[in-house]
Parts: sequence; structure tokens; C-alpha cells
Amino acid sequence: CFQKIVTQIFHYFAKEYMRTGELAKTLGCDKVNWKTSKGNRMTRIMTIFGMISLPQLQVKIADTGKRKIITRLLLGIEARKRIPVITIKALGLMGALASYRVVRKIASIFTNTGFSLMTILRCVRKTGDMIDFEVDEKESNIFDADGTGIPVIRSGKRGKELKVLAQRKKNEKIRIAGMSIGKYKGGWDKLFKPLLKSLKALKEIVLVTDGDSAILKGVSGVKVILQRCLFHIP
Repeated sequence: CFQKIVTQIFHYFAKEYMRTGELAKTLGCDKVNWKTSKGNRMTRIMTIFGMISLPQLQVKIADTGKRKIITRLLLGIEARKRIPVITIKALGLMGALASYRVVRKIASIFTNTGFSLMTILRCVRKTGDMIDFEVDEKESNIFDADGTGIPVIRSGKRGKELKVLAQRKKNEKIRIAGMSIGKYKGGWDKLFKPLLKSLKALKEIVLVTDGDSAILKGVSGVKVILQRCLFHIP
């Protein structure tokens, strides 16, 4: 089963880290010895394939005699955290692209595991908190700014939409430099405010828009060479 395979792989890499000295380096000491290489006590971790239990491997620092449990350290999982970041991102990204019930159904089909709707919701929120939009000063100074027209539920009588700032990369691909929710007319200052310092560092930018003058108000103070979409110019 999945848990058995993960346990075998985990034991292998733990012993390799011990043999090569990487484990001692990670712990900031010269040498460590096994206190228990099998682990009788277990720690439970939520994966995309469901909850698994892994052995609590323990080492002893040679210089101080201090004992250290290394299971979560080697996996990069914080202490007392049930769901690792990789599982949070997997469920969070799926939850952002489909309804939570669909995510739960698809996950159960492919992994034979049931996730609660609240677990998926928490993963979506945590994944959103991890995303940090910014301008990459090493890429090109060409940007596209436009409202997506995607409405936001329960956003009032006049409604709000998702607004996006995309930066063209030197390899001709694009990256999302900024994103915010605002009114259909206006609301661009909220998107540009945290990015103004980085935009000014580019000295000047080429901004492709649909002719919405509110976008220009959001980038006040930045030298803009404006290029408008011809289909929107009367």
C-alpha cells in the first residue's frame, strides 16, 4: 500500500542523510548517532492519498547528547502540523479551479480517500495566502492590464470583477505580476499600490490596455509608454 512504500523510501533517505553527513549539517553539529532507526512511535500526516502514519526516527547529537526527532525535519513539515504544504497546495489549487464537492469526488476516485469540504476550503485559503504577486525587474518592461470580467459573488448591486496585471517575460511567456478584486470601473490603485516601487525601478514600462483610463490613474508616478488595443479605440 501507499503507506508501506512511503515508509520504505523514508527509511532509505534517512539512512543516506545519516551516512553522507547531510543530517548532521542540517542539525548544525559535527556528528549524530542513531537513537532509534526504526521508530516505535508514529506521527500522522495527511497526504493526497489520505492519512498515513510514519515512524518517529530519533538521533542523538554526539557533542551534547541531545536527542532529536527527525521525521518531520526530513520531510520539511512543521511540528504539530497535520497537513504538509504539498498536500495543501494540491487541494488548494484544485479547489480554486472547481467546486469543493467536485474536488472531493475527483480526489476520492483517483486516491480512494475522502476529504471533508472544510479541509478543502482551508487548503484553498492557505494556498491563497502563500501566493505573493510582484514585478520581476529581471524580466521585460512590457505589461498587460485588464479586467477579466469574471464577477465576484455577493459583491453588491454594481458588482466587482477580478483584475489582472501580467508581465511579459523575455522568453515570450507571461507571469502574473498583480491581481486584485475591484469595481468594474476603477479599483486599479489597489492592484498597483504594492507594485509601484518595482515598476519605477524599470524606469519606463509599456502598458497594453483596453483603453480604460482608470488603469492609468493606478500607475501615477510611473513613466508609461501606452499602447491601447485598437478594437477599443472609438
